[in-house]
Order: sequence, then C-alpha cells, then structure tokens
Amino acid sequence: MNHLFGKKKDAAPPPKATDAVTNLKEHIQGMQKREAFLQKKVDAELTRAKECSKKKDKRGALMALKKKKLFEKEQSQLSNTVFQMEQQMMMLEGANMQAATVNALKAGNDAMKKQMKEMNVDAVQDVMDDVADQMEEMQEITEALGQDLSGGMFDESELEAEFADLEEELLDEQLLDISAPVGVAAPAVGGMDPVAVAPEPEPATSTEDDELAALEAQMAQ
Repeated sequence: MNHLFGKKKDAAPPPKATDAVTNLKEHIQGMQKREAFLQKKVDAELTRAKECSKKKDKRGALMALKKKKLFEKEQSQLSNTVFQMEQQMMMLEGANMQAATVNALKAGNDAMKKQMKEMNVDAVQDVMDDVADQMEEMQEITEALGQDLSGGMFDESELEAEFADLEEELLDEQLLDISAPVGVAAPAVGGMDPVAVAPEPEPATSTEDDELAALEAQMAQ
C-alpha cells in the first residue's frame, strides 16, 4: 500500500512559543498598517462627500458615504482582530515566562541533587572529624611550646620568701624616714644607731671690730 499511496508524512512539530509570539507581532503590525490605510480612505471619502454635497451632487455624495461605511466596517473588523491577537500574544508571553521559570527551578533542583550526591553525610562527618583531630594536635603543640624549660632550677617557695623579706625591708625603711627628727640621719637597716648632727657655730666677732664700734659711738657723743 505504501507503494501505491506513498508513505504517510510525519506531522510537523508544533511551533515554539517564542516563534508564535514573533509571528503574531509581525501579523499585528501588518494589520495596523492596513488600519492606517483604511483610515486614509475613510477621510478621503468623507472629503469627497462634502465636496459633492457642496456641488448639490447628492448621488456622488451618497456613493462616497457608502464607500466610507465599507472602509469603516473593515477597519472595525481589523481593530477587533488586532485586539484578540494582542490578547493571545500577551498570554503566550506569560506562558513563556512561566516555562522559563519552571526550567530554571528544574535546573537548580538538578544541580542541588548532584551536589548532595557528591557531599553525603558520612563525608561531611569525616571532614569534621579530621578538623577536630587537627585542632587537638595544634593544642598539644601549643601546650608543649609553653611548658617550663627551667627544669626545676628555682624553688618557687624560696623565691616567694625572699620577695616577702624584701618588701618588709622596704617598709621598715619608709617608716624610719617618716619618724626620724630633723637633723638626725635615719639609720640604715642593719647598721649603727643614728648620730646627732651638731649645728655649725656662728662665726665670732673679732675684737678689733668691737673696739672700732665703741670708738665711733664716743665720737658721736
């Protein structure tokens, strides 16, 4: 049977939504051009009808008005068709946007599934265990570097006792400085008793000066 009637052709695939929108836009533009052309015809017939009316040419005026009506009828049909096609185009554009949104969501979901397969819970736990081990090892290294390397060379109790004696000695020196009288030197800690410092004697007036003063007094009398 295929030899006689030929092989049945496969049905053409449906057009893509984007192609359909493009075709609708092109067709709408063509129809809008036709509307503009018809509007010019309507204006021309109206002008002719007015001219015929001025010339008292009733038959010519009526003929012009009839043509005007025909052009207006076609123009109205075109306007309705353009409106319907614009509605369909808007619906197709909305469907395109929805389809693009669904595809984007599907791609994101597929990528997430692939990523989750490569990063399972056991692998994450192994990584966290390794990190914990490394941190523990670093802590041990830090503690080892900060340990005392003196090897017990110093007795902490002896150092504390010596420091206490030093503070007590300094306190005694301060108390002695406060209580010592003026002109008396404060005793050194562990030294001898203080010795009073004798004031310097005033210089004695010479005998010649006294005699000269007495003589001047006599002369003044």
